[in-house]
Amino acid sequence: MNRTSDLRERFAHAIERLDGDFELLCDMAALTIPDCPDVIAQVESGFESGDPELTASSLHKLKGMLSTYDADGVVLEIGEMLAMARRKHLKESEALYRQELPKIKSLIREIEGLCEAE
Repeated sequence: MNRTSDLRERFAHAIERLDGDFELLCDMAALTIPDCPDVIAQVESGFESGDPELTASSLHKLKGMLSTYDADGVVLEIGEMLAMARRKHLKESEALYRQELPKIKSLIREIEGLCEAE
């Protein structure tokens, strides 16, 4: 299997939601990826400063950015983090964030692969 076939299989649900338009998904990835480091930094800043509003806002952005690509995996966990932050349970939210961060970064790397597939 080649790289593009692997990506098509990995992101089959996302491609289906886009009426089978793999190129559109790749174009969307190219728009998403540049913002990921800043949004991750905002999430981290929210936790570091103990600011539930900044944390929730940043988690909301992250969830929105990644939901196109992963509707039922790590994005669900980000939704849980977001709900905790909105309830001002930052310690719990941060603990889940730290636990899920490797999966978040892995998803971002996979999305970067879509940028290279074009």
